[in-house]
Amino acid sequence: MRFIRYSLEKDKPIRAVLLNEGKIMQLTLRVVSYDDLGFYYTTSKSKKQQYASYNNLLSSAYARGDEEGK
Repeated sequence: MRFIRYSLEKDKPIRAVLLNEGKIMQLTLRVVSYDDLGFYYTTSKSKKQQYASYNNLLSSAYARGDEEGK
């Protein structure tokens, strides 16, 4: 949840590992909004908002090159 809030509040991308339809995906994403069950995000490839539940979020971290994490 820490990185979800960080991405939304700072308008910065984060690196996330998501389980999507049985497949593990590693994405650099930007959080648009969140609620009690999950969050909406966009990627650099697709500006279309997508939804992920917290149950499907396996890991998250600062995106490459983000100085905030150092």
